[in-house]
Amino acid sequence: MQRHLATRAPEPVIAPEATGELVDLLCAVPDPLDDLPVTHAAGLLLLTQVSAAADADAVPKATVALELLAPVAVRA
Repeated sequence: MQRHLATRAPEPVIAPEATGELVDLLCAVPDPLDDLPVTHAAGLLLLTQVSAAADADAVPKATVALELLAPVAVRA
């Protein structure tokens, strides 16, 4: 995600490896919504994917990203 933000190149965040890392991150904890650092990182990565890709999956991905980021905003 840092490389995407620095270069604005979409490849680092829309590559299949990035999605795999997102899934691995969410599966690494019993309940991602109870782990704010995981929830925050996953939500930001997904939102970054949405902004970089602008494809047919953008709306569902944006919805999931907002659902992941909502607990972070509530607890902040």
